[in-house]
Amino acid sequence: MIAVMLMSVALVAGLCVLAYTLAVYALPFMFAFASLRSPVLRLIVALVFAAPAAVAGYAR
Repeated sequence: MIAVMLMSVALVAGLCVLAYTLAVYALPFMFAFASLRSPVLRLIVALVFAAPAAVAGYAR
């Protein structure tokens, strides 16, 4: 039982590290998206990020 609790703590810590790492790498993309002036370019970038999520959400 103690081993399972230690493994769950390690898993949560690993997920926190993963989330932090992904956030650090995503931050420059968010700043780049915010600095785009053209609405057409904003739409293209939004579709590039949203399309895989939509496909994954509707896939069975």
